[in-house]
Amino acid sequence: MYVNPTQFLVPIVAIVVGMVPALYVRGRPRLLGLAALAYFVAIGAKVAVELLFPSLFDSPSVLTYLAFGALTFVFEVGFAYLFLLPIWNSERNPDLHAGWTYGVYLALYENAVLLGLLPILSLVAVSFSNVQLTAGDPYSANVLSLAAPYALERAVSLIGHATWGLIAYVAVWRRKAWNLLPLIPLCLIDSIAAWWDFTHALSYLALLGLLLVYTVGTAYLALRLVGLWPKAIGAIRRPSAAKALVRPPSPPGLVDRSGSAP
Repeated sequence: MYVNPTQFLVPIVAIVVGMVPALYVRGRPRLLGLAALAYFVAIGAKVAVELLFPSLFDSPSVLTYLAFGALTFVFEVGFAYLFLLPIWNSERNPDLHAGWTYGVYLALYENAVLLGLLPILSLVAVSFSNVQLTAGDPYSANVLSLAAPYALERAVSLIGHATWGLIAYVAVWRRKAWNLLPLIPLCLIDSIAAWWDFTHALSYLALLGLLLVYTVGTAYLALRLVGLWPKAIGAIRRPSAAKALVRPPSPPGLVDRSGSAP
């Protein structure tokens, strides 16, 4: 079957939003591999739970919406933390830039792979088959008008993943798993998304505005509560602007590479 080339635009947008930040932060191949393991194991676990308890996830209710957010915290944040534990004693020069890098890599696998590469492969497969795209298929929509809003949606996802990747990284080096708890409100972005999927109570653009404001606000709150604001923002730009992380028993937190207090 013939596939309109414009149908590739939406997954290409996801790939761009995933790849550009990853190329910007670059480096630390080991973190790239650990992020892949953490992300895909988490997605597999989330799918398994949804299949095991379909009644909990198939009907619109407050409990259902909260369950989606809980899955994100337990599995995506939890595995982001757990898969870093084995490198506790071997990571060289751990710093906030490395934490951002890890979080951006988590977003890379969602945007560029799960929502980018795989849909493109699906479209290519469809083009060589007799399968017909239905009117309800997202790739049958007016993708040209979807591209810009979809880029914003993926950017919201990037903010979320980058934030909990950073905090998971810092929590490992501080040996303080409770540093993950301020991420619970941020993970409720998936609760908002689930609520919209069931109800469509807002327009898509209004939903994006709500998600952007909520995600930025809860990411800021989480960074403040774990003592990373505003020093973490400077570490996004380049490794040299980052602060080194030191292991306990020295006071957990952040110090300059010179050893002086921040």
